[in-house]
Order: sequence, then C-alpha cells, then structure tokens
Amino acid sequence: MTSINELEVKILEINKESIIRTLETYGAVKIFEGDLYSRHYANSSGKIRIRKAGDMVYITKKTAFVYHDIKHALELETYIGDFDTFCHMLDLLGFKMVKEIHKHRVSYILEDIHYDIDTW
Repeated sequence: MTSINELEVKILEINKESIIRTLETYGAVKIFEGDLYSRHYANSSGKIRIRKAGDMVYITKKTAFVYHDIKHALELETYIGDFDTFCHMLDLLGFKMVKEIHKHRVSYILEDIHYDIDTW
C-alpha cells in the first residue's frame, strides 16, 4: 500500500506538444503513456476509485480538500488483480458507481514533480 500527499493544479487548454517539448528539454522522463479507465464509487463511508492504467489496476481512497484553488489530497492506494471483478465486488458490497472516466494520459517525472497531461 502506498500513501501519497498530493497537491494538484489543473491547467486547461494547453498546447500539449509545446509542454511535452519543454518537459523533455529540461530532462523529464516519460513514465507512462496510455489510456486510463476509472470508476468512482461511493457509499455512506466515503468514496473510492478503481483505475486501470495499461496493465496495472489499482484502488485509491482519497481524502481531499481545496485551499487557495489547489487541490490537496491524502491518497491510500494499492494494486489489485482484475478491474471488472473488483468493480462487481463493490456493487455487491453496496457501493454505487457515481462516475466513469476514460482519458488518454502522458506522464512525466522531473525532479520530484509528477506531470500528467490528459486528453479527454
């Protein structure tokens, strides 16, 4: 299990190619490129996300708040085996799917900063 303190800033309507060129010029390393499939579930005890990224499937519990337009989150995350089976288990446990997302992502690391560039 991984615990992550995340600060998230979203910037819309970027020039994707220019941003990628700049990241690579400064030595950023591409760590992922592919499609992401996410399902967000909720019940009376909170929300969780199941995400498939390439061959990896993981579950995340996020506790989030916004401060000065920056999203802060404590994430607890672990890898699971099968996306569809786990989603079915959540249905059986009384969780309700509240959101489903499909997007293409390119991810980079530069120093200690993780950059995700999404296309919907």
